Amino acid sequence: MEQKYLHFRRQKRHHLKRMKRRRMATVAGAVVLICFIILGFLPTFGIISPGTNYCGKSLGFLTVKGAEKKLNKYEKEFQTAEVVLTHKKKSTTLTPPQLGLSVDEEQVAMDALAESRGRRFFGRMGQVFKKEAVQTPLAVDEATLNRRLRDLNGVLYETAKPATVAMKGERAVILPGNKGEVPDTAKARADLSRGIQSPVEIHTRIVEPAIEAQELAGIDGKLAEAVTTYDPADENRTTNVENGARYFRRIVLAPGEKLSFLSTIGGITEAHGFVKGKTVSNGVETEGIGGVCQVSTTMYNAVARSGLNVMTKFNHSKAVPYAKEGLDCAVSDGYKDFIFANPFTKPVYIETTAKEGTLTCTIYGPAEEKPYTIDLVPEKVRDLPASKEVAYSTDLAPGEIKILRQQVDGSIYITYAVYSVQGRELRRIPVAKSRYVPVDGKVLVGKGK
Repeated sequence: MEQKYLHFRRQKRHHLKRMKRRRMATVAGAVVLICFIILGFLPTFGIISPGTNYCGKSLGFLTVKGAEKKLNKYEKEFQTAEVVLTHKKKSTTLTPPQLGLSVDEEQVAMDALAESRGRRFFGRMGQVFKKEAVQTPLAVDEATLNRRLRDLNGVLYETAKPATVAMKGERAVILPGNKGEVPDTAKARADLSRGIQSPVEIHTRIVEPAIEAQELAGIDGKLAEAVTTYDPADENRTTNVENGARYFRRIVLAPGEKLSFLSTIGGITEAHGFVKGKTVSNGVETEGIGGVCQVSTTMYNAVARSGLNVMTKFNHSKAVPYAKEGLDCAVSDGYKDFIFANPFTKPVYIETTAKEGTLTCTIYGPAEEKPYTIDLVPEKVRDLPASKEVAYSTDLAPGEIKILRQQVDGSIYITYAVYSVQGRELRRIPVAKSRYVPVDGKVLVGKGK
């Protein structure tokens, strides 16, 4: 009897435990179900679903403003992250700012909420286990990225090398170029925008050299060279001189072909890499893009001495410090261009460089078609006197003089091309007329109160 009673008590205790476990499981299940239901409704109330992340940073349970704040803190960390770029067996490491990459915090936060709301109700509940990333791409500054990819020449890839001309003793020789690679900037931009957690492969395509050796056939001598100097301490002017010279590196002119200085540059504007500084307009210094005319002047002195045909050339309104009167060449968008052509039966090669205060333009071509030397000799025809305007002021002491505008006389020059062989002059031809306008002076003279 006692055994039956003990057995009954044991069964009852097991039954009570089972019932307790069932109640606890039911309560826990209900709590879990309620939690999952709440998770499903969170996006409706402007809260990002848990499990949502961006670049490894969790955005779950945050509002758009909260996500922006968290991403803003991440942006500082992002700026110093390492981005590994690879190409074949080569690699290099840069930072996001160097590649023009940044995080658009506001857009990421809005996309995170939009993606949370875009899921079905049960999908929102299951998002906590999926750990899905927001698909907002990184912002990319294309100009910065393109510049950086070009700078990787010699680091990740080797670009094509054009055929060039160099002097070997007394003769010019043609150095052949070779094929090379250029980066696929569009693909690089797309790949980098998708994230930088893993190395990014930079794809390239094969390109032919810009100048083939056969294009230079017949070039065997230096026809002329001109050199001017500039002050590297003048940063704005130096930028314009060196940027302008880059447009006229490795120029090949076929027989009969013309070159327009302005068309080659495409516009003397800030969009083409130039910066504002001092320039001359109608004989008066003003604010503008200065320095480009030194490039055209240096080129003119080489072109005119090389035997190329100068078709259009303008002088400045005022004498310039880097060239003698009659030997300058002004250019200005819209109305002052420098145009010349190749009269030879063979091509000519123009190399213009600007470095460390020295601007050089060298022209190579068929030496046998120019058996003479050409010198440019400017001669003053007459002066153009400037007048002076005098005004009186009671603000100055009697006899005190204040110069408001410096008086500068003008002049007219004729420039001759002098052809010679072994120092013997063959002929002298006028090739340019230059008129430098007078600048009338203006002074104030004091007469007291």
